[in-house]
Amino acid sequence: MYGPGFQVKDRARALDEHQDALTPDHRKAADPAIAKLVRSAYLLDAFGDIGNKQQITDAYAKFVEAAAVIQSAFPQ
Repeated sequence: MYGPGFQVKDRARALDEHQDALTPDHRKAADPAIAKLVRSAYLLDAFGDIGNKQQITDAYAKFVEAAAVIQSAFPQ
């Protein structure tokens, strides 16, 4: 989980630089979603080290949820 999770985290942080191009509604959704994705990436790493399946599953669900919000906020 470490590699892919942290690659996505780094890319999400890079999106901060592009939030000015978003509509106010999209920016309002993207900002907390980026923070949530970064936190959940760290949690995935930590829980992966511990090996607690339930914690990993919960952190992954938050990660996926945040990624979906980010994807919808940043039109391609």
